[in-house]
Parts: sequence; C-alpha cells; structure tokens
Amino acid sequence: MSRAVRVTVPALAAAGALVAALAAGATLACGPGGRGGRTPAPGGAGAVTAVAVPAVPAPAAPARLTDPGMRLPRDLVIAGYDLALTLDPAQPTLTGTVRIRGAVARATAVVWLHGEQLTIRRAVASVGGREVVLAVDDTIARGKLALVAPAALPVGPATITLDYEARLAETETAGTFRQQAGGDWYAFTQHEPLAARRSFPCLDEPDVKVPWRVEITTPAGARAFANAPAVSDELDGAVRRVRFAPTEPIPSYLVTYAVGPFEVVDAGTSASGTPHRIITLRGRAADAAYAASIMPRVTTELERWFDMPHPFAKLDSITIPTTTGFSAMEHPGLVTYRESALLVPADASPLRRSRLIGLAAHEIAHQWFGNLVTPVWWDDLWLNESFASWLPEKVVVALEPTWRRPEDAVDARESALGADALSTARRVRQPITSEGDIVTAFDSITYAKGASLLRLFEQRVGAERFRAGVRAYLRAHARGNATAADFLAAIDRVAPDAGAGAMMATFIDQAGAPRLTASVACPADGPPGVTLRQERFVPPGAGTVGPARWRLPVCVRAGDARAQEEACTTLTEPEGFLALGRCPTWVWPNAGGLGYWRSHLDRGGWDALRRHGWKQMTGPERMAAGHDLFAAVASGELDVAVALDLVPVLLAEDHRAAIGAAAGLVAGLEPWVAPAQRRAFATWVRRHFGRRATALGWLPRPSDDLQRAAIRDRVVPLVAEAGADPALAATAARLARRWRALPEAARRDVLVAAVRGAPVTAEQLLADFRAETSRPHRADLAAALAAVRDPARLTAALELTLDARLDIRDTLPILTGAAGRGDTRAVADAFVIAHLDALIARLPGDTAGALIGVLAGGCEPLSQVRRDLVEAKLGHVRGARRRIDQAVERVEQCVARRTVITPRLATWLRRP
Repeated sequence: MSRAVRVTVPALAAAGALVAALAAGATLACGPGGRGGRTPAPGGAGAVTAVAVPAVPAPAAPARLTDPGMRLPRDLVIAGYDLALTLDPAQPTLTGTVRIRGAVARATAVVWLHGEQLTIRRAVASVGGREVVLAVDDTIARGKLALVAPAALPVGPATITLDYEARLAETETAGTFRQQAGGDWYAFTQHEPLAARRSFPCLDEPDVKVPWRVEITTPAGARAFANAPAVSDELDGAVRRVRFAPTEPIPSYLVTYAVGPFEVVDAGTSASGTPHRIITLRGRAADAAYAASIMPRVTTELERWFDMPHPFAKLDSITIPTTTGFSAMEHPGLVTYRESALLVPADASPLRRSRLIGLAAHEIAHQWFGNLVTPVWWDDLWLNESFASWLPEKVVVALEPTWRRPEDAVDARESALGADALSTARRVRQPITSEGDIVTAFDSITYAKGASLLRLFEQRVGAERFRAGVRAYLRAHARGNATAADFLAAIDRVAPDAGAGAMMATFIDQAGAPRLTASVACPADGPPGVTLRQERFVPPGAGTVGPARWRLPVCVRAGDARAQEEACTTLTEPEGFLALGRCPTWVWPNAGGLGYWRSHLDRGGWDALRRHGWKQMTGPERMAAGHDLFAAVASGELDVAVALDLVPVLLAEDHRAAIGAAAGLVAGLEPWVAPAQRRAFATWVRRHFGRRATALGWLPRPSDDLQRAAIRDRVVPLVAEAGADPALAATAARLARRWRALPEAARRDVLVAAVRGAPVTAEQLLADFRAETSRPHRADLAAALAAVRDPARLTAALELTLDARLDIRDTLPILTGAAGRGDTRAVADAFVIAHLDALIARLPGDTAGALIGVLAGGCEPLSQVRRDLVEAKLGHVRGARRRIDQAVERVEQCVARRTVITPRLATWLRRP
C-alpha cells in the first residue's frame, strides 16, 4: 500500500509560494551555512564544495523511530538540489556534498530521506536564520535516512546540507559505478529505479521532480559529463572542476554523470537545433560514425511525431563498457548505452543497424514520455516503457522504409502473452506495496504487453486521433508528473466514441490474457455469423485463477472461396454473436494480428484456415496465428501434427516473417523430442529447411538485404542444431579456428555451432576467453562455452565464474546459458549447488537474483528441499518472492507441457 503524505493542506499551501520562489532561484538566508571555501578531498585527488557550520553537538536520536513506510513523508517540500562531487574513477569512493533547498511544510524534528551504502560525515539544517546539526540514523529501514533535530524545525524556508562518501560499485551497474577499459578507469551511473540513493542522499521518488545543479571535481586528465550542458570547465593543476547548468525539473532516478578519458564525436543537430554528440571510451571514436549519422535523424522524426521540439538543451549518447540488466537508459541530456549496443562495426548487417535505430528511438522517445512528463508513482512505470517500446517502429519505417518489420510487433505480443500465461502474472498497473514490486516491474508485462495494448488501442481509436491525444497529454503535463488515468482521459477526449479508456482499463488492471474462441455459426433460421467466447488463458501446470472478463475490441476476418469480409464488435460478456454477410468457410478472430488475446479454433477450424484462408491473411495475421496455434498444441488442445503440417505452408511464402514463424514453431518443439526420435526429427528439419540453410551459409554477403539477413539468423542455426547438419557443423568448426576474423553478424552463431558439432573447439575458446579483453568478443565466447555438451569441458568453462581475475558479469552468461539448455542443465545445476555460497559472494546485492532461474529452473519437478534452499539463499533479493513463485510455476508448466507434447511428437515422427 502507499503511505499517505503527512502534510496538512494548509501547510502545503503556505509552503507553496516559498517552494516556487526557491525553484525559480531565490537565495535563502543561510548565514554561515551557505557555500563556503573549498576543502581538498582526501588524498588530494580534488576538491568538493563544503559547508562551514558552528561546532554544535549533534542531538541524540529519539528512542522510538519507526519505518515511515513505502512512501516517505513530505514534511520537507523540496525545491531543488545542489550536488558537488569529487570523483576519481581510479579510486573506490567518491566524496560529495548535497544541498537540498526547500521549505518545511509542517513543523517536525525528523526529516526522512533515502540513502543506501552511504557514509554521512555531517548533516546540518539551515532554518529561520540559524543552523541545526542533525543526527543521522540509517538503521531503521534499508535505504532510508532519518535526519533528527534536537527540536522541531519550524515551518518556512529550509536548506539541508549533507557531506558524505559513497562507494563506487565494481561488480554492479547500479548507483555510481566504475569500470576499467584499455587500462583506463571510467565512472558512470544507473539510478533507475532505486539506486540514486546509493549516489547521494535524496528523496528518491519519481514525483519529486525539481532542478539539479551539479558540480564535479575530477583529475585533470578526465572529462566530466552530466544531464545539462557545462557552463564552466576549469583546470587547476592536477584537478579539473566542471560546473553544469541547472537541469530542467527531473526526478532523482534520471540524474546522471560520467567521468573518464572520453572522446567526443560531434553528431550535428536535430531539426529544432538540439546538439547531439556521441561520447566514447578512449580510442573508440572512429566506431561512432553510424551512431552519429542516425541520432539527429531519430530525434527529428520524433519531434515531428510529437509536434514538439526536443525538450532538453542537448542530447549526448555515451557508451558504458558493460551493463547488467539494461542496454540503455534515457537520462535527459545524457543517454547511456552499453558500448556493444551503440557502436556499430563497419561490417554490421542491416539487421544490426536497424536494431540501433530501434533502441535509439526507444531512449529518445522517453525524452518526452517519461522525462518531460513523468509518472507520479511506479505503478504507472508501464506507460513510460510501453510507449517507448511502441513508438520506435514508426521511426524505423520513416527513416528506412525497406527495414519495416511488422512481425516485430507480433513477436512482442507473443512475449507478453507468454508472461501472462502464468497464474502468478502481475497486472500491468500493479499496485506497489514493496520495493520488490518496483524492481520486478521491469519485465515483459511492462514493456511488451504495454506496447501491444497501445498498438491495439491505436487501431481502435485511429492513428491520427491517438496521436492528437498523446500530444494533448504531453502539453497538459509538460515539466510535471501525471498518471495513466490522465493519459487515458486525454485519449478519450479526442475519441469519445471509442471508449478506449474503459476498454484499456480491463487489460491493465487485471492480470492474465484472454482466450478468444471463435466458432462458425450458420443456423437455418437465423443470420450467419461467428460465436465468440472469452475466458482467461490458463495452460496446464498453471495455478488456480479467478474469473476474468475483458472489453475486447474484436475484428473478425472470414471468407470462403469467392470472397472475404471483416466485421467488428466489442465483446463484453463471456459469450457473444457477431453477424456476417454470408456463411464463411474459414474464420480468424484477430484481424491485423494485433489483438491481445489467444485466438482459438477447433481442429476443423484450424484445418479450414490453413487450406482456405491462409493466403488471404496478412503477414502479421499469419504470424499471430502461428503463435496461437503452437500455444494450443502446448496446452494439449490440439495435436502436434496440426502445427508441423503448417510448416511447409509457411516456408512456401518465402518471406522472412513466414519463414521466421516456421522456424519458431520447430525450435519451440525441439526440446520435447524424445531421445529415440532425435534422428528422425533432425532428418525432417533438414528436409524442410536444409536447402535454404545451405544456400545462405554462415557468412553474410555484401549484397544481403534485411530479409536475407533475418532469414539467415533464423534458419542456419536451426538446421545446424535441431537438424544436426554435418556440413554446417564442419564449416562452423573450421571458421571457429580464426573466429576473430568473423563478421559480427555471424560470430556467435558460428561459435555455438562449432562447440556443439566439434566439442574440442571448446578448449581453444576457453583459452581465448581468459586472454580476451574485448567485452563483445567475451559475450560471444560465453554463449559458445555455455553450449558445450561434454560435462568435463563444460565444468571447466563454468569454473570461469569463480575466477577472481575475471569480471563475473562476463562469465555469468556461461552459467545461465548452460542452465537454460536441456542437455547442459544438469551440469550447470550441480556446479551451482557445489559453489552456491562462492557465487553469491561474487554477486552482491540484488544481482544474485540471477541465480533464482538457475536453481529453480529446468523441466523437472522441484523438490521442497530445493525450494527451501532458494528461499534461504536468495530470499533477501528485492523482488525475490515474485521471481521465485514465477520460476517454480514455469517449471510446473514445462513438466505439464512435456507430458502432453513428447508422446504426441513421437507418434507423429513414426508416421510414414
């Protein structure tokens, strides 16, 4: 639950004028507590702005402080922050002074802030022309600081100043962290969602959206960057001091800075004049050419779509050597990217280049949706992320029309439906009752389901009206905070006839996804049509769920040999009837393929669709049908033959969407093949996919377009793995001997196929991994080592995770990758059990949560002993409860799926 804010309305009103003045830059009468002289930081590394205060003894903390709850009290209404840091990336800590400007809205002796893993050296409040030394208690609750005055602070202007030290994380990319590359040290930040409190004391909640003034003192050989442009950059001997302009109002999780020997590449400006730069590690500027060429174009297209200039003074894109749990972060003015995501090599495929445009469009869309307008609370995080996941496809189409991939939207829908198939699935607009709820909100429900719903309701409202509603929402709440209810109201105002707000609420305020069953109904005494029935989709192995009902905006495609038609309705009851003009031969209840539900037909309905309707459907409709067909097979509602008999039909289309769907069907069934049928299955795969895989080969060609590159990515690895193709395996083993010469687009797939087909290759790759300094290369090597079948060689690879000389962020994918494969999982599981404490010690804090999916994964029933072990060892991780429950349910669903599919697949493979 959310805790009510402990500020009276009269007090807030009295403080309002003060806060407005403070936000506008008014100066408080702070007396001796104002900005004083600069005190050298420990070790002479630099300087930090300090505060001179009288030597007044700190008061004793009250004996009965209690945790204030999920949302901190607002007795201090914050107007802005001044943050001064001394930061040398080569050192393990930073020193800082944060000056919090605001007003006391209700007299109080305790001011609550967030702070975690900080050492507070001094805390002082300047109020009423005097200074009060504050006691600091960080023992009440994780991540919270109680600042305690000897007597109540009076209502009125106030400044709280804290001097502190913070640790620079080295095995996490959270808070302020440092990484070494090419012998150089760099420092970065990642504060979303709950890590700003590791970098500085603050009120770390998204509705506290105020200006920040940042100053960084660092060694002279480094450069410093932050959200806002630098207004001064001064050298003083061995020290550099950079002051930045005040930011626009932003919450703490969007504050960022970076320090190191960076190189800067000018990237021009957007149409509105916003300057763009690409900031790389030393020696990597030459690799930023493609990013520099597309960033202003992406921003310009988004300015056109929003009909609004980019809302911040600059837009830098900066590289981080490696990240954990994210690829990029949308800080206003300084977007951070994993280096391998931003820097595109000269030999990159069109597919790789299109991915960068999509990723950049996601982060830059956030500058409006999330940064200009910010959610009030984390329960509406989904709106930020789903919007930024939905909009990039429009940017890609506008900038590179030949790269249009409508199937990506269907793939995202499938990802979300998979997550929603759990009885433990959370709601999109999930109530936030714990920090674990915040951490676990960054999942496919937020990103993929939210984006799928926006596509569905844009279709319902109409593209132009939907965009008009978005623009109105942004104008109404610019520089402030808003809720999803505000957004839905804006859409309803421009499209009152669509009922989109009430309809969408049924999707975001309850968990799970509908199953929509369509049956042709042509009674002799009534009009022809389709009977539609809705219920929650619950596969075998799922837990019990309660009743659910949605307002489904259904459009049905139906036809016969002579014609087809489309008819739409809103299904609000468990069952309804949709009249058609004529009795159809086939029916499909998801016109356009964007409907967020599992479409279900009986066996006769699927056969009719395949024989008569398939060629009349669009590509996205066929992909959605393929996904829903496999879901019905996996649930035991249809025989596996229905899916496999569809593969030749898909391949005959000779298009990346159809071929990708066919490859996906086969890859989804491959884990359920019994050992006795593996040879027969491999033969069948080669018969249908082998000729195309041989023609494509492992290596891209200069003449490849996006379609050819996408088909190669899906087909060649499938034939090498599921098809056990000896020629592809031999070629991969030969290419792997000089793997550094391989183009980026092929390297990982070739290495995986090489170790699968020629296990001795693993010995070479293991030795190469130890010596490799390139993180992208290590990532490819880790993927290959995770696929090694030989237990002894795989164990040798897994031991890299215990090597203190190696970064565990580079080696952990070997363990998680091996745990995710059926034929390597047993070795990975035994290794984790044998070394669990050592692995947890190397994965501090919440990063140890990566082991939950290893310990509670696979496709064998989990014993109570194993569940207890996971709880005991990993229950401390934020969000562990939901993650464990969902991991256990995935195992149970996997066991149920195997029970259904494996014998049916064996029967199908034995047929003539």
